[in-house]
Amino acid sequence: MLARTSIRRLVVACVIGFLSFDQAPAQQAGVPSPSATQIAPPPPAAEVKTPSTTPTPAEGTPAISAPPPAAPLPVVSPDRFFVIVFGAESSPKRAKYTHTFFTIVKATPNLDAANTYKLEVHSISWLPSSLNIRVIKLRPDCGVNLDLHRTIRFCRSNGECVVMWGPYELNPTIAVEFYNKTLKQIARLNSGRVLYKAIDPDYGSASTYISNCIHAVTDLDGLARRSSYDEIQNFGIAASAQLARRLTGSGRVDWTVTHDWLIDALDLRKYCIPQRSLVPYCR
Repeated sequence: MLARTSIRRLVVACVIGFLSFDQAPAQQAGVPSPSATQIAPPPPAAEVKTPSTTPTPAEGTPAISAPPPAAPLPVVSPDRFFVIVFGAESSPKRAKYTHTFFTIVKATPNLDAANTYKLEVHSISWLPSSLNIRVIKLRPDCGVNLDLHRTIRFCRSNGECVVMWGPYELNPTIAVEFYNKTLKQIARLNSGRVLYKAIDPDYGSASTYISNCIHAVTDLDGLARRSSYDEIQNFGIAASAQLARRLTGSGRVDWTVTHDWLIDALDLRKYCIPQRSLVPYCR
């Protein structure tokens, strides 16, 4: 009886052990038990790309964001430039007592006071350093470039009549270039490398360092134009008139308007200099 009971217990234990061994591998393999509910995670949401408004930089170029716009700068009137052509001669006319000279004025707006300008005045007035013009002379003399008022006083002391054309305003498109070219010519005359001769050469190497009063101004257009200014026939007031016509005829100045306020600003009114008018011609 005891033996049968033992055999029966042994059989039950083997059955229980077999069932336990059969469930464990299934759970380890990831097979859910019949009582468990399998829930799959939701699929990832599709990525939505918004088109970029920033242009793609060229290959090898770093992307740089544009800085914010700067505050607008105050509007300042540009500089204005004016020219005056002068001529002087004695009566009766003698070549020794004739002269052509030229003044350019830079007017910079004064920010502290409306409608006022700071003036910079420069003149080309080429004469022998002795101030004694000898028309027939083989050798050139050392030269000197006088300022505006000293030139007028010099001409008046010789009994010469002084006349002028202008003041005319330079065309803004070429004004700065013409002004700088004038300053360069004045520096050249003041350097000591240029000599004075009343009848100077029009060609050759000597023309680069010998000049009379007329060509000292007309050389602003280049040495090659010297021959177009016939100073043998046109000297004194006639030479200055030709220079004024060339200047106005090339469109560099507005010859229809004279800016007479500059006459007072430059203190020229005291000389009572007549203003000549002209109709320009084209070169």
